[in-house]
Amino acid sequence: MRIALLHYHLRAGGVSRVIDSQKLILKNLGHTVTIPQDLPQLDYLREPQGSVTDLLESLDRQIGEPVDLWIIHNPTLGKNALFPDLIETLARRGDRLLLQCHDFAEDGRPKNYELLRGKENVYPLAEHVHYAFINRRDRNHLIKAGLPKERCHFLFNAVTAPQIVPSSSEALLIFYPVRGIRRKNLGELCLWAKHTPENVNFVIARAPENPAWTKVHDDWQQFAKQQALPIVFDAVKSPSDFARLLGRASHIATTSVAEGFGLTFLEPHLIKKPLIGRDLPEITEDFKREGISLGQTYNSIPLPLHLLDEEVLKKSFLKEIKKTYSSYRQPIDAEREWSDFVQNRTIDFGNLPEDQQRQVIKHHPLPELKNWLARALQPHSPPPQDLSAWSLPRYQDRLSAIVSKIPASTPGRLNFLDKRRVLERFLDPKRFHFLRT
Repeated sequence: MRIALLHYHLRAGGVSRVIDSQKLILKNLGHTVTIPQDLPQLDYLREPQGSVTDLLESLDRQIGEPVDLWIIHNPTLGKNALFPDLIETLARRGDRLLLQCHDFAEDGRPKNYELLRGKENVYPLAEHVHYAFINRRDRNHLIKAGLPKERCHFLFNAVTAPQIVPSSSEALLIFYPVRGIRRKNLGELCLWAKHTPENVNFVIARAPENPAWTKVHDDWQQFAKQQALPIVFDAVKSPSDFARLLGRASHIATTSVAEGFGLTFLEPHLIKKPLIGRDLPEITEDFKREGISLGQTYNSIPLPLHLLDEEVLKKSFLKEIKKTYSSYRQPIDAEREWSDFVQNRTIDFGNLPEDQQRQVIKHHPLPELKNWLARALQPHSPPPQDLSAWSLPRYQDRLSAIVSKIPASTPGRLNFLDKRRVLERFLDPKRFHFLRT
């Protein structure tokens, strides 16, 4: 088959790595693979540039021959104003489509969703239009929203061991191998640092690239300096730095409050490093189904409400949840949701705004956290884990099985899922989180 892989761009990142893997695998399976490039209409695009007809002509001209299957990545994310109309046009002319959803505009990205405002063609429905998802949560959400189960495929990302420079150091170094964007919850790592045993150091890999998140990162960096916390921010300046820090690390940390696939939960096992930190059950359930033991993890750090300034917290909550729902143009009874938010009279530290997190770190010692860290940081070798479910051969098997089904699909009548049903699945007050607003 001739297969075209399509994305907004091919810059470095998680989706680009997936595309690279798919290209290699599909070629090994004997398919002809094309990745259209250098078309400005394919990049992030808030306003349409030219027409869909022009874009489609450019794509057809660059590819040169009819395409048997289009694999389009993040088609519903709301990053390109032309994408919904492009996909509709492809579907109407009978082209077979596999729409692989890594992320969603409905999932805490109201600015992206705004680009989809007024468009009812975001989720096409037809026999020859299939979907792929990187976790069961997203697949289940879309099936419950109305996508046919038989055309919704589960496609784990493949996981390969990162490069590592071995080290003989026995010092305790906790490495958080991420960009320090807001949802990575840097305040929780600072909380660890305040409660850690002596002679333990923490390192965060990189600062954010997006200027919108730079202030959050830099504020935590300044706070850690003021509090004399043993944390180094933005330590990775090159791939060799990353490999060196992975080698020196005694433990790999995660305090993130939201993930798509959850690579951080698997990679430490490939380099035989213990993982410690925050579990995300809606993501890690996929791993636990395959028998993976994550390591020393917790679901929350509960704080009694009396430790916090409840009036300030309530004001922040009402403001942010109203802002979130208003951004999606959805109604919300904020007072009722506040009552539900505090009904147990405890709050998870990870679901506090940064100013309140800083007050806790400065003024409230947490003996249970200190004891947990002392146990979690005991030197040990993690038990072997079978990660074959995320190997390239297994990924190839899954991708091959999906790709082989779609060309036999008879192009049928095209309809569209009511995208409000997708929004309802993701925009749940119980999922409200300060660090995702």
